[in-house]
Amino acid sequence: SDDDSDDDSDDDSDDSDSDDSDGEPARPSTPRREGWTDRAIASTSALADASTRPTPRADADASACVLRAVERAGSCLPRLAALALAPGTALLNHSCVPNCQIEARIVPGGGDGDDETCGGLRVTLVALRDVAEGEEITTAYVPSNQRYFRRRRELRRRYGFACDCPRCALEASKTSNAPPPNLKVIDWLRLADQAQEEARYDDAHFAATAALELDPRDGDAAHKIGTALLGRGEWAAAHAAWRRGFAIAPEHAALSRQAAKDAAYLPGVSTDSPPPPPPRFVTAHAAGVWQTAPDAPLLSERECLEWIAAAEAHAAKTRGGWTTSRHYAVPTTDLPVHAVEALVPRWNDLMREKLSPLLAAACADVVARASSVRVHDVFVVRYDASAQHHLPIHVDQSAVSLTLALNGGDAFDGGGTTFADLGVTCSPETGHAAVFRGDLRHGGAPVTRGVRYVVAAFLFVE
Repeated sequence: SDDDSDDDSDDDSDDSDSDDSDGEPARPSTPRREGWTDRAIASTSALADASTRPTPRADADASACVLRAVERAGSCLPRLAALALAPGTALLNHSCVPNCQIEARIVPGGGDGDDETCGGLRVTLVALRDVAEGEEITTAYVPSNQRYFRRRRELRRRYGFACDCPRCALEASKTSNAPPPNLKVIDWLRLADQAQEEARYDDAHFAATAALELDPRDGDAAHKIGTALLGRGEWAAAHAAWRRGFAIAPEHAALSRQAAKDAAYLPGVSTDSPPPPPPRFVTAHAAGVWQTAPDAPLLSERECLEWIAAAEAHAAKTRGGWTTSRHYAVPTTDLPVHAVEALVPRWNDLMREKLSPLLAAACADVVARASSVRVHDVFVVRYDASAQHHLPIHVDQSAVSLTLALNGGDAFDGGGTTFADLGVTCSPETGHAAVFRGDLRHGGAPVTRGVRYVVAAFLFVE
């Protein structure tokens, strides 16, 4: 098993591979495994004890510890080391931008004896993207998220060849300060996709821009530029890129959907609006968490019931209903507000009359002017104790995020927005909201009974 924990601080420019001068591949080593189960059990038991130990902040700490325990439990287990013989997949060639990956699963009863089943372990190929007819199937012999010099060194040492895939060609040109390679549009697009997947947003932006320069009317390239900018936290620039993309490729499905969504959400307030009302948010934590004042809900209980009814009516008549497909990294069971005709004017009224002025008054360091607030996304979320009942710890794609409670009281138990690093859990009452900086790590505390409805919004400043 190769240890990937070492960094790239060694001399990456030295590719003499003197340690392999005899031409023999290095013998695989097997890490010591003695006692790992005991260590894992001890570690997870310690986490469980911490989550139940009484503290002065019992409610907040309990939710935070549960989420941390789930997030960290996997780190107590060792990496698995195994060897399988699968002749079919062994014939695949390598690429650092592969279109497939190899996966393995246990086959009950030991399998049916085909060439790709070894001792009850079935080896399969999974496509990472659409594969064109006639395109060669490739997989990565070494982790593709390693740096260029390390990938090259490992491929030479273990397999005896140097990779010349589009990614290696690009990265080789960067290391030698040479002009970028003469790649096709499809190569740049695939490089952008891989970089985005690996959170290399600068590389994704570079590749997508190169593709658009080759084909100025390529909607895929324009959309990927905006997605890369979003990954870099440049929300206004991302939306501007999508608008430019829609202007050159109005038939592009993703750009068309984005344009329709942006058009649905009006700016918060106009520049000639009167001064905002006195602040009605109170600070829940100095790091950037605010809540509505106890006597100042954003919506009445009747309005909240109307929001829930409109969302459920839309879900009942829409194919698919409540969906988890819109958010890739941390999916919620939700409905986009811009798709619910009855809710769009309600949201725009809330932004114009209350939310934008309040944000400018309460968190001026983030929102300089009420007229500058824009919507990246807003959706109604449904947490169900018998289905999706929580969200793992994450950060949002926003400058400021909002969680507006649509129900409470006897409708559910548990729930709330937990800020594990701050020791704070916000559980707004019906019609009330929690607002926080989008870069704060947070999660949705588990709903243990019933159904909880909230409006979640990702906002940015233009």
